[in-house]
Amino acid sequence: CYTDDDGKTWQPSQGGGIPSGVDHQTIGGGTFSANGVGALPTSTYKNAVYYCSQDIATAFCATSRDGGTTFGPGVPTYSLLDCGGLHGHLKVAPDGTAYLPNKSCGSNAALVTSTDNGTSWAVHKVPMTSPSDADPSVGVGKNGTVYFGSVGSDGWPAVAVSHDRGTTWSNQQPVGTEYKINNAVFPTMVSGDDNRAAFAFIGTPTDGD
Repeated sequence: CYTDDDGKTWQPSQGGGIPSGVDHQTIGGGTFSANGVGALPTSTYKNAVYYCSQDIATAFCATSRDGGTTFGPGVPTYSLLDCGGLHGHLKVAPDGTAYLPNKSCGSNAALVTSTDNGTSWAVHKVPMTSPSDADPSVGVGKNGTVYFGSVGSDGWPAVAVSHDRGTTWSNQQPVGTEYKINNAVFPTMVSGDDNRAAFAFIGTPTDGD
């Protein structure tokens, strides 16, 4: 459902586009990208809304051009040939790029991106990361800097930064080392100004699972 009056009333939605998956649902919204089909003449909402979900073999994302009332077809974002089934929450950059983080794409975590309003998706692995049980998180600065927060198979929370929509990465480093964090879950990344981000997680110095 969606609301346009701060939650006083809620309007029904058809739900995600067909096909869609059964797990790890996430929604996000933001500016249409200039690189794909944006708002249509019949659109009743100025921004794109995405509904993504995961099935056993494939994950899908669908785009809405009327504020979430209806959605277009579900488009495959990745399959088991690319990544494991579990992804984090979708974020949309100020330039309209949509980002869907995944915790396990081969030997790395990855960021699955669309620069054309959900028509197509590409998997960008994040070097020096490793798969884990925790879904990664992405935050995007107002000028497009991408911050990727994850927890590796070693249990350490870590961050990486990209200035080209996830194609290359820099400033990769563990965080929480001053507190001797050895295990972490629920990484969450947010960003506002382009050079400032915050990374939250639940962590402990205790060894083990």
